Amino acid sequence: MFVDYSGTRMSVIDPTTGTARPAEIFIAVMGASNMTYVDRPVVRREHPVHPHTK
Repeated sequence: MFVDYSGTRMSVIDPTTGTARPAEIFIAVMGASNMTYVDRPVVRREHPVHPHTK
């Protein structure tokens, strides 16, 4: 399994206020099957699939 946060932050726009906030994207890929998990956590923290987050 390969896990990491995306390098470049995306902008997520709040539909009610129109405010753009930067967001990091967490990605996990199972190499042999190409099954992918993607999440946009509110804050960068230890993720259940990625316990070695700094």
